Order: sequence, then structure tokens, then C-alpha cells
Amino acid sequence: MKILVLGSRGFPNVQGGVEACCENLYPSIAAHGHEVIVISRSCYTGKKEYVYKGIRIIPFWAPKNMKLEALVHTFLGTLAALQFKPDIIHYHAIGPSFFVPLAKFFGFRVVATHHGFDYDRAKWGIFAKKFLQWSERHLCRAHAVISVARYIQESLQKRFHTNSIVIVNGALKKNILPFGEYCKRWNLEKKKYFLFTGRL
Repeated sequence: MKILVLGSRGFPNVQGGVEACCENLYPSIAAHGHEVIVISRSCYTGKKEYVYKGIRIIPFWAPKNMKLEALVHTFLGTLAALQFKPDIIHYHAIGPSFFVPLAKFFGFRVVATHHGFDYDRAKWGIFAKKFLQWSERHLCRAHAVISVARYIQESLQKRFHTNSIVIVNGALKKNILPFGEYCKRWNLEKKKYFLFTGRL
């Protein structure tokens, strides 16, 4: 199966939640024998095509502009799908998912992953927020919709009657360090504490 990925800036060494998700997800898909093509943004990954853990990463131009970058880049990537002829186009995040209907018009099978309610972020103005909300409706028109959290699934079901699949972003299991002096300094007892890292 050939999968074309749109919505990511690219990877590795590119900051972002979508980028971290893609960097950890697609190598395992490629390892199962599928062809994965990621259209990256050349302003983050350079202009030269490369292969990362079995994934073909093809940089496309995108304007270095917060409001236009994802929109222009995903439009170009959607048009490029006509050349690559993938079995599935996988859109990440609500902004890039504005082009879900266009991909379906071209006859492609479409999967879209909802990573969060981007329009709730303070950095976006009124017009951008409205556009993102419109794009969210388009995301819900994909053949399959993935939510990265249960509350997103419930929100899409309540507002758009969209049945999505919950696939949470996982974490790679790292080597566990032995209980040592640092823990003792904080008066922690072995196997009687937990660490939470994240943002609320």
C-alpha cells in the first residue's frame, strides 16, 4: 500500500506534536512493507529528498508565513497526489484537512487525524479561527477519522455526528534508570512515586 502524508513540517529534528507523531508512527508502518511518502516543508528540512527509516521524504516549497504556510503547502501536496497516485492520503491536523474534499474529488481514499482544537490557541485571529473551524468540518468528511484523545472523539460525535477512532499518541519505551541519589534527594521511595510531564 502507498500512503501519502500531508500536514507535517517534516522530520527528524523538527519541533511539533504532529511531527513527533509522524516520526514515531510511520517507520513502523514502513517496516510492515508499506510505501510511505511524506511531503515535508523545505524551509524546515532542506530542499533535497531523503529517506528516513524507510520513509521517503520529499520537500516542497512553502511560504515562511504562519498563516499561509500549512495551507499553501498542503494544497501543493494534494495536487502532487495526482502524480504519486497513493492508495491513501493521510492528513494531519485540522488546518491541512481543509483539502480533504479536494482529495476525495480526485478519487483518493482519505484518512484524517484530529490532533487538537487549534482554533482555541491565542495566536490565531478571528479570520484564522473561523477558517480552522471550517477546516475541522472538512476533516470530518474523510473516509476515516482518527482522534488522538477521547475528548476529541466525543466532541466530533456531539457537534458533527462523526464517528472517529481513538488512537492516542504513544511513547517509546526507554531504558529505565535505577533508583538513585537524585530520587533520594527529593525524599522519594522506590516504586512509591510517579512522574507526570506535560502541559495542561
